[in-house]
Amino acid sequence: MFLYRDDYYDAQNEDARLIDIIIANHRNGETGTIKAKWFGKYQKVMA
Repeated sequence: MFLYRDDYYDAQNEDARLIDIIIANHRNGETGTIKAKWFGKYQKVMA
């Protein structure tokens, strides 16, 4: 599982609260990307 926040690399990004949760490898299951919201003040991720 990987976490990707575009605003970490691009501070001028408009969607500063969006985070991608990337499931790259899963035995006997699906892989893919989940969009979620990031609340940095509380270190919280909500899908």
